[in-house]
Amino acid sequence: MKKLKLKKLCTTRWSSSRTDAVRALKNRYADILKVLMRIILTSKHSDATALKNMNNFNFVMCIIIWERILTSLHRVSQQLQATNTDISTSVRLLSAAYGELQYMRDSWDSVLMFANATSLSWGIKPEFTSKRQGA
Repeated sequence: MKKLKLKKLCTTRWSSSRTDAVRALKNRYADILKVLMRIILTSKHSDATALKNMNNFNFVMCIIIWERILTSLHRVSQQLQATNTDISTSVRLLSAAYGELQYMRDSWDSVLMFANATSLSWGIKPEFTSKRQGA
């Protein structure tokens, strides 16, 4: 299994760098929060905004959805870049990716249940926070 660590964004390998970065963020979430907390507690000029933004259900939901979308598209991207891929294979691969995204949209309840379980395991209340709209 590939070791997951936080990644810098890569401008040439967009698909794989984003997929790996989101997966590492999801899988190392607790460690990242600990480091952010340590920085906040030890720095004179720290700001708890990042910690606050990561420690809510909206963030958890975004990570869950974004990882699934990127994983689906990354698989297709890798196969489309193969030297032996032709037009019919490309159409089939793109149709499969579209089908996966459609399935995710149609199975919203299972995505929500997974996000609820994930947020509870991270100690986050599984409730969306709404931002107040300006008058």
